[in-house]
Amino acid sequence: MAHNYYYEQYLLSPIQFGIPNSRLRFYLIAKQQEKPIETYSSSILTRISNFERLYNKLRQKFPSKGLSLEENSLHENDQITDKCSHSSEILIQSNQSMLINDFLISNENSDFELDEKQLKRGLHVCDVITCHAKRSFCFTKSYGKYFEGTGSLFRTLSNRIRYFTPKEIANLHCFPLNYHFPEQITIRQAYSLLGNSLNVFVVGVLLENLFERS
Repeated sequence: MAHNYYYEQYLLSPIQFGIPNSRLRFYLIAKQQEKPIETYSSSILTRISNFERLYNKLRQKFPSKGLSLEENSLHENDQITDKCSHSSEILIQSNQSMLINDFLISNENSDFELDEKQLKRGLHVCDVITCHAKRSFCFTKSYGKYFEGTGSLFRTLSNRIRYFTPKEIANLHCFPLNYHFPEQITIRQAYSLLGNSLNVFVVGVLLENLFERS
């Protein structure tokens, strides 16, 4: 390569790492060095000696909140549906996957509930999940504006349908827990910014992979 840059390319989604959100993205990492980056046939997880430390740190950041008997009754099909892609190698065992419940601010949030008009207009084309879900559809910048293909809706314990809040989507993107949008940013703008974001944990894994081989 020109100027001794060598690179690797990946198609990765958070759901491959046990994070309950489909967000398949193309990543390219490059490094300037005298010889090519050593290539491997194994998955990226088996190549990072401290991946377990990274994942445990993530689990500490979003600890399992547990589910009450009532919440467990909402258990749904755990089959992973990746609307962004049909080509994701699952890198975390199903029993290790985190739940949507672990990323919620609260189960109920009346400020983000859909009204009757919105329900009639969009419910039939939306993916609706509960706190027990191990996946959610990719959230796009049009979330909250359009329904089809823009991200999952949430069914609360009181059987109300609501949007995920910007903070909850930021949690699913593994942003720092103390991260908050500036006060001048509207909810619509926050959704738009999140729709153009990357998952922090996935990027962290790639950087660990790159620097570990320095």
